[in-house]
Amino acid sequence: MPLSNDFLESIRRVITALEEIDELLVVSHYDCDGLSSACIVAKALHRWGKDFQLFIAKELTKEVMSKLRDYDLPVLFLDLGESKLVNMLKQPIFILDHHAPAGLGREVVRANPEDFGIHELSGSAVAYYFAKLLDERNRDCSDLALVGAAGDMQLKDMLGTELGKAILEDAEGQGLIDRIYELKLFGYSSRPLHLALSYCFDPFLPGISGNESAAVQLLAELGIRLKDEEGKFRTLADLSEKEKEKLRTQLVLLRSAHGIKDAESLFDWLILLRQYGYEVNEFATILNAIGRLERYELALSIVKEFQREQLEGVLRDYQRRLAKELDLAQQLLELEGDVALVDGCGKLSVNLASPIATILTQLLEAKIVIVVASEGEEAKFSVRNKLKLPINEIVRELAQELGGEGGGHLEACGARVPIGEKDEFIARLRERLSHVV
Repeated sequence: MPLSNDFLESIRRVITALEEIDELLVVSHYDCDGLSSACIVAKALHRWGKDFQLFIAKELTKEVMSKLRDYDLPVLFLDLGESKLVNMLKQPIFILDHHAPAGLGREVVRANPEDFGIHELSGSAVAYYFAKLLDERNRDCSDLALVGAAGDMQLKDMLGTELGKAILEDAEGQGLIDRIYELKLFGYSSRPLHLALSYCFDPFLPGISGNESAAVQLLAELGIRLKDEEGKFRTLADLSEKEKEKLRTQLVLLRSAHGIKDAESLFDWLILLRQYGYEVNEFATILNAIGRLERYELALSIVKEFQREQLEGVLRDYQRRLAKELDLAQQLLELEGDVALVDGCGKLSVNLASPIATILTQLLEAKIVIVVASEGEEAKFSVRNKLKLPINEIVRELAQELGGEGGGHLEACGARVPIGEKDEFIARLRERLSHVV
């Protein structure tokens, strides 16, 4: 693995450069991947005996840089991309990241798998290798590396690489996870089963997907109770093996009766987190909720003591707000060919634009989903891409042309431009997409 070895060597250089530093400021992104990265690095630095302060940011802006400058501490950036705005800082800068590199115009000590042609690692995976190379005891953070990758929709691709497989093996070796082959329903231990069924569109369940009452009827016909003895809705995790087998068989037969013969697409390997009691994608959703609702203080509780009840309260609040915003987004939805646009400037919460874009990607047949929200004098775009085409590069170029910034991954990218350039950005993006979609 020569490229992998070169990447790991770049992390060792970051560790060496940090050895003489007694205290630093850790700055990380507010999404699931960023919070997972922050938790991993915080635990590693604590074990290393380093003093640190933690700063969570939505993105790098001039205002954020001004605040960071006031700390007068060396800065370690996690999962925030590389921005020339770091030139505003005079203190030493270190970067652990996985976004496309950008010329910074100043000397920094950095590690980024993209430099070595490795595109599948999440920010949390980069943070994990930093922690693991620092101290083998930090292998007990390997489950959080998987959570961050799930939150960034990179888990499947990451586990197809040697570096990703090694993280999975560490998590299994540490007794942190269980893997089960099960129905591909989101919310294994957190979502009521009838809702998990009716919300499931991939795989599609004929007559059930999008139909809550039909899901309830199906479970009744199978003799599967909706609630337990205490009146709480049951999840897939709550079912007995006999009940699970009934449900699996019925869903295979249901799809077959509608001409869908691919039974395997109903199932997938689920990763269950022993420490937290959630499936990995469920827990990723909780961390995203913490970030979107700006409850950052809960993030570090993950590496201190786990408080399931408190986190589930945040998740319920997040889901209520998200459902309300999603309803509004669907009212604002414009479809043009394979491109779906939601112009929510002045209407949608800027913190929820990204998860709304992700959900619409699952609900719509459109190949490209664009959601726009505004914050101050800026329009912020969240773009989702089913085509595996380099639309992130198009978004980056157009944002720069209009005095903004953009970037991200193939499947999920974004941009921010001056609010007065919003319509021009949309027009140019539509024109560029017309040549590739």
